[in-house]
Amino acid sequence: MQLKKINIYTGNHGEEYGIEDYLLILQKVLERKGCSYSISTHYEPSVPNIVIDEFTNYFENQKLSEFRKNNPDTPIILVLTEFMQRKWGVKALNHFAGIGDSALICLINVFSLLKRKDFPAPGLKDWVLLVSFIPILFVMGISHGIQYLFVRLFSAERATQKKQAFNARVYQLAYWNLRYHGLIRNLPDFNYILSSHEAIWPQMVKNGVVRKQDKRHLGVIYPEFDITSVLDHLFVNKQSQIEITGTITPYRKKWANKISFHILSHGLHHTIKMVEHIRWDVETQGFRAAFSLHPPQTARWPYSSPTRIYRALQVDGNLPVLTRYFGQNPIEDICLIYHDVDTLVRMVNYWGDHESARHYIARRMDKYNAIAISKNDAVIKHISVPV
Repeated sequence: MQLKKINIYTGNHGEEYGIEDYLLILQKVLERKGCSYSISTHYEPSVPNIVIDEFTNYFENQKLSEFRKNNPDTPIILVLTEFMQRKWGVKALNHFAGIGDSALICLINVFSLLKRKDFPAPGLKDWVLLVSFIPILFVMGISHGIQYLFVRLFSAERATQKKQAFNARVYQLAYWNLRYHGLIRNLPDFNYILSSHEAIWPQMVKNGVVRKQDKRHLGVIYPEFDITSVLDHLFVNKQSQIEITGTITPYRKKWANKISFHILSHGLHHTIKMVEHIRWDVETQGFRAAFSLHPPQTARWPYSSPTRIYRALQVDGNLPVLTRYFGQNPIEDICLIYHDVDTLVRMVNYWGDHESARHYIARRMDKYNAIAISKNDAVIKHISVPV
């Protein structure tokens, strides 16, 4: 049975590279359902349009509003990918740090709302929050200034690095603040909403961004594995080593060092190499490991990373190893869980017997796929109807 065409809109993202995992997930679900789809930088009238959230671009926000206005009967579906957090009374996307970041967000927030015509002007609450954080901002300014001058006495290069690190922190907070306001601004234009993690929608409700009775949320979209492809590519062109990708926070570095120490202290370095960080911009240049390590970003990080697990297996061809089992998504059950040196021994055995590793993966992916397909079918039926 031919199903209605679906358009996946990517114009709100600078490059598809940043959302390629989500595109792959959506494509595999739609292909299995027999849906015709396109990936485009243009909205298409009269067919469902799927948009992965990222609304920092002024032009794109205007474009979405115009399309909604001119095509009131065209379904537009939002895919939420980030977490709404509240710390010290300050709401933001992915706000997992402390009071210092809350203070900076308040300052950035008022500045952004004053500058952006597509966002509302700062309200009384925004100003009150900023005023309440002025003492914190003052102390932070003095502290950073003294630290910068002290470091500069000994090393101009280190002082420059410290300044650049602070600037990068402010830039990141500003980016997430723009994403927050862009999301709030555009939420009313969507007919349906999907999320990429089980905790995203409850957090939106908890923080008052949407109402509990909002029926637009259809559920979570789950990655579906091409099991044959995963098994065919597992460990292919890899070496017996553990890699870690993405941002290396102090907590993630601590885990990498801990496992590397276990490898050295137990004389396993001849059979499995130590943990190595693979940067996103060089990870396609030849070196890849048979195992990937996936610690959370901080000790109190509250969420699992199902998309990263999916990429490790489906795209990178390595076996993911978790340092914490969250129990939030059934995809976690496919991974190895690192406990101690015995886990390293198990990894060495899998490297020596690829068939055993494939058997381990296949059984768990089968069980996971059954869950994912059932949940995805319940979602897709709302946004694609027979023609």
